[in-house]
Amino acid sequence: TDIIGKTDFDLLPEYVAKAGSISDRQTINTRSAIITEQQIGSRIYETTRFPLPLPDGKTGVGGIIRDITRNKQEEEKLRSSEEKYRNILENIEDGYFEADLRGAFTFCNNALCKIYGYPREELIGRNNRQSSDKENAKKVFDAFHKIYTTGVPGKVFAYEVIRKDKTKRQLEVAASLKKDSAGNTVGFQGIIRDITERIQAQEQLHKSDRLHRIITESIQDNLWLTDMNFRPTWVSPSVIKSRGFTLEELTKIPWHKQMTAKSFHLTQKLIRDYLNPENLSDKNKEISVTCELEIYRKDGSTFWTDLTVTLLRDEQGIPTGFVGLSRNISERKRSEARQKLINDILETLNAPGEITSMIKGIIRLIKKHTGIEAVGLRLQSDEDYPYYETEGFSDYFVKKASFLCDRNEKNEIIRDADGNPSWRCMCGNVLKGRINEALPCFTKAGTFWNNNISQFLAATTDQDRLGASMKICNREGYESAALIPLRSGNEITGLLQLNDKRRNALSLDLIEFFENIGTSIGVAVKRL
Repeated sequence: TDIIGKTDFDLLPEYVAKAGSISDRQTINTRSAIITEQQIGSRIYETTRFPLPLPDGKTGVGGIIRDITRNKQEEEKLRSSEEKYRNILENIEDGYFEADLRGAFTFCNNALCKIYGYPREELIGRNNRQSSDKENAKKVFDAFHKIYTTGVPGKVFAYEVIRKDKTKRQLEVAASLKKDSAGNTVGFQGIIRDITERIQAQEQLHKSDRLHRIITESIQDNLWLTDMNFRPTWVSPSVIKSRGFTLEELTKIPWHKQMTAKSFHLTQKLIRDYLNPENLSDKNKEISVTCELEIYRKDGSTFWTDLTVTLLRDEQGIPTGFVGLSRNISERKRSEARQKLINDILETLNAPGEITSMIKGIIRLIKKHTGIEAVGLRLQSDEDYPYYETEGFSDYFVKKASFLCDRNEKNEIIRDADGNPSWRCMCGNVLKGRINEALPCFTKAGTFWNNNISQFLAATTDQDRLGASMKICNREGYESAALIPLRSGNEITGLLQLNDKRRNALSLDLIEFFENIGTSIGVAVKRL
């Protein structure tokens, strides 16, 4: 009631009042609603003005004012995330493209411009048919038509394009459907790689053993030869370095045990499709297959490789074995997977619905992405931070570890001399923002993480651990654990917990990744 009878000039800064006066007159003159945005101090407001008939027959102005500061902040975060994604695309070595349903480029990164030899403004809107002969254009069309009709991502191997300077290059494309926010197919997106040098190298390998040795000594990619049963007969030094096996050891391991089950199933399908009796018996048939496989190292870890396998024939055209050329693409696969996780989490956070389903969806996304055995999320409830949602923990563990505050026999919270709740477990330290900078298991962002809990408990004192223990986690057999604070500004709103019974299941790179995600989750939880 204190503002009744006052004008904008009485209540607002002069520049805001003047802008409002102009909008008022425009509303009256046009007899239509006007929406404006205005920043006042650190806040941003949206004002909807509309004509309002008065009892004396004149027209006044009514209005609705809404504080949209938080919306603007979220829009800026989303824009920043999209900009970061675009920056990644601009800096990768492979070409990235987006095309409409007619096949015309609608977006391309710098690498794609270099591959085609056109500046960006000339490449946008250009169709692949304009840079290929009829045979190669049909090859690309058939592949994209199959992707469109089946919805399954696909690849086109070794098709030829003509650059702006009329030189020819051999390319490889991996593409999938591009959909809008409503799930409608609007075009295609994918990665294009220039494999001209790789194709030329493969051709030269058939011509000269000497050239073969020179290439294997100079390239960083893995190169190997096998017999028709895929038993290695020779490997480049880079294979031994990247996998840890000697040639003798590799010859004793069945090839299907050198990769994950999913990758093995893929190779079986490729063998059926390409190495059938008809293709093998055609002495003039050149067979080359490219795929992405997850391969085992000697220590049991895996890495992703982009592999091209070519059938070798003798002078009579009889198949004699295979030559393989592969490149470690684990970092690219990891970046793609993490970007997808970020997008999925942001989509979940911004989707309509209640908080329980949102948190449950985020927990499942994180568990699926990381392969971590158990994931939990704590949120504040009164003076405690019980588990709000978990995935992978036993019922016993959740019941035993859910509440952090120490309680007496009457289930009353035990308090210290100042009346503050007494929190047990390392989770309490993280939620309080207490860290021991002398221990490497604490990050600057306040996260606790460790890959050998048994050793950590044996090597540290209660004072080192700031009075906290991890005995419940240790009794359950968990050796790797991470406690990541969820933040909204300077406030800790909750905690993300990752547990695994394997040692060394976590890395600092992974922890920093989830610390960044934790900010988005923390802001969303605070908003709700």
